[in-house]
Amino acid sequence: KDFDLYGKKGDGLLAKLKLKLLGPPEAGRVPQTGIEDKIERMRKDISVEVIGRGGRRGGDAFSISYMGKDPYVTMEVTNTLASLFIEENLRIREQYAEGTSEFLANELARAKAELEAQEQAIRDFKERHMGSLPEQLDANLRTLDRLQLELISLKGSLKNALDRRDMLREQLALLEAGLDADQPQAAVPAVSGVVKAPPQPDPLETELERLKAELAGLLSVYKETYPDVIIVRKRIEEIERTLQARAAVKGAVADEETGGGAEASGPAGQADGGAAKGAVDDERLIRGSETYARLKEVESQIASLTKSEERIRRQIKEYERRVESTPGNEQRLADLQRDYDISFKNYQNLLEKKLNARLAENLEKRQKGERFRVLDPANLPEKPVKPNKAKIILLGAGGGAGMGLALAFLLELMNPAFRKPEDFDGFTDIPVLTVIPVHEFGKTPSRGRKRKLRLLSGDRGGGLS
Repeated sequence: KDFDLYGKKGDGLLAKLKLKLLGPPEAGRVPQTGIEDKIERMRKDISVEVIGRGGRRGGDAFSISYMGKDPYVTMEVTNTLASLFIEENLRIREQYAEGTSEFLANELARAKAELEAQEQAIRDFKERHMGSLPEQLDANLRTLDRLQLELISLKGSLKNALDRRDMLREQLALLEAGLDADQPQAAVPAVSGVVKAPPQPDPLETELERLKAELAGLLSVYKETYPDVIIVRKRIEEIERTLQARAAVKGAVADEETGGGAEASGPAGQADGGAAKGAVDDERLIRGSETYARLKEVESQIASLTKSEERIRRQIKEYERRVESTPGNEQRLADLQRDYDISFKNYQNLLEKKLNARLAENLEKRQKGERFRVLDPANLPEKPVKPNKAKIILLGAGGGAGMGLALAFLLELMNPAFRKPEDFDGFTDIPVLTVIPVHEFGKTPSRGRKRKLRLLSGDRGGGLS
């Protein structure tokens, strides 16, 4: 870790060190002048050195040393520095953990907002394309098949209704022309002089049988609530009521014919024939009214079936459009879902990191995380590490010898005397004829005297040459 020795407004390590060593009263009386020089000098006296791996958790071990003049002060400063390093490490780790938690909280909020926006985009897309989503494709296909079957059945019902309308129009035209739709043009004589048609099947009964067969076919496929089933059943009930009303009218006519007494001929027979003809006319009128009512009902049914056909065709087009647009919607929804999955995964990762950061922050605050501890506290120095007297003596002796040699060499260079004949040859072109040695007669001179004479004779000899 890098620790600030300066600090801001005196709250660095050195300021804390001053408070610990001197106490608040004494520390407040220390002058602040020249504090920068003092800080720089103290920084030079403090050294931190990594010495290897130590501890059960494999952390780095390092040594803190301080050099001063007073051994007691030096020991106190070193131990105080170690304590401050530990405190500063805990403070920095707590700040780092808190900063990490705050950063992750902000990132988590941003990721959550982005995730919610993408969720809203998916919801809006599904609302806009409701009915043509990929998960609704099977339901749309089934509905489309059902509508097509309904259309086929509706076309059959519409064709039957058109055929009934044509038949009823034909019957109504015959009745309006004064002809009985149930008898041929050629009549055969009957008892009592009444003209009766040969027995033929009743169209209403034939229609009733056909509708019952159609109802049975519809019930084998659809339920009672199906529209065509309801229409056919209603038509069957109306025809049955019509047949019951007709049977009641025929019964009344038969009672009138048999209630006139015995059989008669001549004018009485003509009267009976007129009564029978009136009954037939009444029956024709009733049948005409019934036929007209049935015609109107069939026309109304045709209009309803036509509207139903148009409605089903519109529904078929709508479901075909939904089925056709499903692949494109599926691709766009897949893109939105992919972005959502990426954002969700990022949100989960940030949430996990935030939980880990909060756990680390709690560990740091409770001092259960990685911590420094003092392995070897500073002791009172037994001897100073400097100055090293032996080293100073050796350096002084070596320096003196070197300076003496340098001085002798300098004096030798500055002396203009010739030491050898070759030196004189290099000085002038005059040849050297002889060299006269220095010799003193009498007592033997001392060593220093000999050297001095030798130097003088050298000068003298050079001159003689």
